[in-house]
Amino acid sequence: MIDELEVLEPSGTTVSFRGERLEVRPLTLDKLAGIVRAARPVITALVALEDKVADADDSIALDCLLSLLEEHSEGAATVIAIAVGREQAHIAGGELPEFMELAQAVIEVNRDFFGRLLASLQGGRAVRRASGAGPTRSRSSSSAGID
Repeated sequence: MIDELEVLEPSGTTVSFRGERLEVRPLTLDKLAGIVRAARPVITALVALEDKVADADDSIALDCLLSLLEEHSEGAATVIAIAVGREQAHIAGGELPEFMELAQAVIEVNRDFFGRLLASLQGGRAVRRASGAGPTRSRSSSSAGID
């Protein structure tokens, strides 16, 4: 039987970060503008790297990851800081393994939100790519009507 309060108020999780237990809850409306503003460049960079990394060898994939971290670690820390209600500097000062665990928890608890944001950014890229892709091929095996 599902707890009725669980349906009304989705649960979060707790993650150990820099010696304290941080509660990760579903995002609230007052946090969304800051989250989107900070997450958009990070997600856009991830989407742009998708093609490079898909067929890349490990050294190219690692280079892409390092570039992403170099250019967007501050934005990633800002997203997580807003989500858990801590200062950006506190989050940025954490060790990478615990930051990754915290970020994963934030994304997991807010999977629907981040999934929609990513899909909308990928959709925009797909539309741009399709508009300049030229003619499309038919999947039909028939060649009737083709000159």
